Amino acid sequence: MLQTAVREGYRRFLADPRPGPVAKVVLDHPTRDVHYDYLVPPNLSPSVRVGSLVWVPSRNRRSRGWVVGFSEEIVAGLKQILSLGAPFPLLSLSQVRLAAAAAEYYLTDIRRFLRRMTPPTSLRSATSNTALNGRPFLEVAGGDRSTYELDRETSEKNEAASWLRDALVTQGYEIVDTNPVHEEGMDCDDLEVILVRHPPGHPPVSVFSEFFQRLRAGGQSSLVALGSAVTADAKQMLAALGSDYVFIDTKAPTKVRAANWSTASSPGCVIAGDRAVVLQRAAPLGAVCVLNEASPSHIEDRIPYYNARTVALLRARIERCSTILAAPWPSYDARASRTRYIQPGRDVRKALFPKVVVVDRSKEVPEPGHIAPFSARLVRNVVGKGGRAVLFVTKKGEYRSQRCTDCWFTMERDSYTRCPRCGSERLRLAGPGVAAIEDEARRLFPGFSVGHVVKDGSGTPGSAAGASASIVVATEAALWRLDRVQLVVVVSFESLVGLVSFDAWHRTARILYDLCALLVRGQRKDYRKYDDEVPGAIAIQTYHSDHAVLQAFAQDDENLLLDRDLVARKAEWLPPYSRAVLVESPDETGKALIDEFAERLASVDRANSRLEIAGPHDDGKHRRALVLHDGSVSLWEPVSALRKAAETKGARVRVEVDPDASYRQL
Repeated sequence: MLQTAVREGYRRFLADPRPGPVAKVVLDHPTRDVHYDYLVPPNLSPSVRVGSLVWVPSRNRRSRGWVVGFSEEIVAGLKQILSLGAPFPLLSLSQVRLAAAAAEYYLTDIRRFLRRMTPPTSLRSATSNTALNGRPFLEVAGGDRSTYELDRETSEKNEAASWLRDALVTQGYEIVDTNPVHEEGMDCDDLEVILVRHPPGHPPVSVFSEFFQRLRAGGQSSLVALGSAVTADAKQMLAALGSDYVFIDTKAPTKVRAANWSTASSPGCVIAGDRAVVLQRAAPLGAVCVLNEASPSHIEDRIPYYNARTVALLRARIERCSTILAAPWPSYDARASRTRYIQPGRDVRKALFPKVVVVDRSKEVPEPGHIAPFSARLVRNVVGKGGRAVLFVTKKGEYRSQRCTDCWFTMERDSYTRCPRCGSERLRLAGPGVAAIEDEARRLFPGFSVGHVVKDGSGTPGSAAGASASIVVATEAALWRLDRVQLVVVVSFESLVGLVSFDAWHRTARILYDLCALLVRGQRKDYRKYDDEVPGAIAIQTYHSDHAVLQAFAQDDENLLLDRDLVARKAEWLPPYSRAVLVESPDETGKALIDEFAERLASVDRANSRLEIAGPHDDGKHRRALVLHDGSVSLWEPVSALRKAAETKGARVRVEVDPDASYRQL
């Protein structure tokens, strides 16, 4: 499907890249057409190229736009380009192609990606393109080329990728040939995609760093998407790179971003940053690395919504470069896209994996409270010796379970009308949040400091609660705000795995591995002094100790989970065996538009393709429809019509491709 996005993006958005008398310009404001034609004045002809930022007349005013192609056909009445936004093309040819492919894949406007790629306006005063490209731009992005495919030599890249695989094997990793995921899922069979599963908290940053330096020695640049620079894995990567990298910070002042952009545009740079770094200009590009690729931090939360992993794979297909995807628990999309799967050997896993304790509460003597007696003893054992324990709970939300008030047995919500243990009908909602667990911890552990860390910022490091508490009640915010942890207690495994989403199992496994990183984050020497009951351990409280996710995690055998989860996904034709598009609206007008959208898709010719629609369905205040397709049917026209209708009628309609959480009840 990535190949389809690239092909359709070229067809839909891009014209001939060779300079001509008529320029195809995408305007930086909503328009009915994809691009408009403008004449190139003779005085600007030597400078206007694909990727140039230009100012053109539009609707009786000056508008900014990007040149995406040229044409030899001159039509009467065409307006001329007024001026250049910079004396050299700010975007490379590959960036424009990437914007077209990403816009096609994510069913959005190409201008949204072009805007993200455009550097700060302080570069308008620059006068030399040689400093940015190392050679005249004509040799990089056009000239006499007549094909859309880049013809860069790939032998040096393949040699570097082979070295990377051999280096990882030397470090104790092993190459796995079997792939349980359908390899056509992301359509990357002809790409050099290396998927590395590493121990939690221990990415092979030294090997990656040397790989980037080898590419740099050959004059090739590398992009390293960290997700968030505050995570421990990102800090390890930056420390391994030393000072030989350029850091792209989208929140930095304009002058700083402009200077970093200019430096990063030179050949042979290692460019690191957040998820937006995959859009950064880099020529020639040798590799794209996405660290902890399954992390939600790689998902853009503003329009255009995109995932750094998918954009990296699109860019790799366009520029014919290597892609490295690394994570403690890889996503299914990453597994579907890989050509080389490398995982740590048994000796590496044994040395770098913390102890896992399953606390089976179904066999306990019923007692009030949410913290099991065994878990409480573990906490006292650790904090009594000066260590730190984390009580992990899910994010705030509605209750997902219920509890018997007579015997305190916990069961799924709405699944029982009476307790299966004692038969009592006195049931109440269970699944407490941070505040309830914090109050219980204060009662159970008098004399020890108790705090909390949550996403809204309360309890962040620097406050008494987050920085000095021995017992911390935390949500996923603890993953990047805490360190020096010796024990993690997952208060309720069911609250993680019981989410109404086909991603619930995979998400639970990812969170459990991320929690392990809290324990092994450069602190293993400290852990060894806790030589009593559970040194450096993660304790998981559950009523379903035989669950596939728990068994796979406790035994560190991913096949125990993949064999069940992927079989179910394939039977229901869920991602990664299909691509998902979620459409939702809280407005009455938007709800009617979604109904029309579903009816339009129902009439699509499916003779040679597969397309299924779940919904429309009302879920609370929203009306949603989930579209599953095989990539052969283009959804561009119906989604564009839906967006235009919503804009005309003032309705709020959101279209999300590869939604992070989809709805099984649809």
